[in-house]
Amino acid sequence: MAVTVAPEQINRIVWNQHHNPFEVLGPHMIQQDGKTVWAVRAYLPNAEVAWVILPEDRQEYPMESGHEPHFFECLIETEELANYQIKYKEAIATR
Repeated sequence: MAVTVAPEQINRIVWNQHHNPFEVLGPHMIQQDGKTVWAVRAYLPNAEVAWVILPEDRQEYPMESGHEPHFFECLIETEELANYQIKYKEAIATR
């Protein structure tokens, strides 16, 4: 999956130089292939994998990383996205 934001925006988030991080992070309604979907984005520096959880629906959606290994995004086809949680697994440090 290709991320739905420009690599420059992701780099600004990763290097803590974005003037408004929530312009990129969190839930955003976007158009994808002629459909309206929610893009949920998170920067999780210690994460290896991540999921978006919709507690009311008991649904779990895997997040993907592309441009940067710790910047995750998930596209969800739903009309409303009022409540969600992010679950992640930390990467194991190797020496």
